[in-house]
Amino acid sequence: MYCLEVVNLPISSVHGLGLPRPRIPRSLVEAAVDGRPLRLKQGGDMRIDITYIDDLVAGTVGAIDHLKHPLDFYKLATGEAPTVQQIIEILRCLVPGAAISAVPGPMLHTGGFPMPRKGALDSDRAHATFGYSRRFDLEAGLAAYVSNYRGSRCRLQIGSAHFGEPTRVDELLYEGGNSKPRFHLGVQVRFGGAHCRQPRDRLLDSRRGNDHHAVFVA
Repeated sequence: MYCLEVVNLPISSVHGLGLPRPRIPRSLVEAAVDGRPLRLKQGGDMRIDITYIDDLVAGTVGAIDHLKHPLDFYKLATGEAPTVQQIIEILRCLVPGAAISAVPGPMLHTGGFPMPRKGALDSDRAHATFGYSRRFDLEAGLAAYVSNYRGSRCRLQIGSAHFGEPTRVDELLYEGGNSKPRFHLGVQVRFGGAHCRQPRDRLLDSRRGNDHHAVFVA
């Protein structure tokens, strides 16, 4: 109706510095690096396909740059679903002495109801159409997260006001500090159904004819 091509990019879970929700693995990474003991009372056997933020951003950019989509639905993920306990074991290796653990079993909602079972997502469509391929496996992604979080703590200690992840939406749309947008098609980017924190006029609004892409990452 509005000459709008909509592309949906569902994900299972994403991790990396700067994401606001206190969920796994953020709580585990921060406790490990901060030297705080953390024992999850449940959920050690829960499986999650968690994607490092740089891979999600690269996949989103790949979808935006691909001008003609044969499909409107592509999954961006790793194709693996480690348990919470496996995540903890990797973090213990990355941060020796980390006092983090989890009680075996499923993760439960408030009231004791089991959370829906999760598993690995298949990203073959995204790979075949616009070349999406993860660069960070679980260990590499967690190592980058730990390193970036350590760096953010150092910046905090010296009074810096910069705490953000280097791959922000404004830096993707405006490369090298240029005032002109990187892309030639209008792009609306939403992460998890929430508007980007950047002002609306920072998001690309230029259009070629009536073409307009809307990319939803949820």
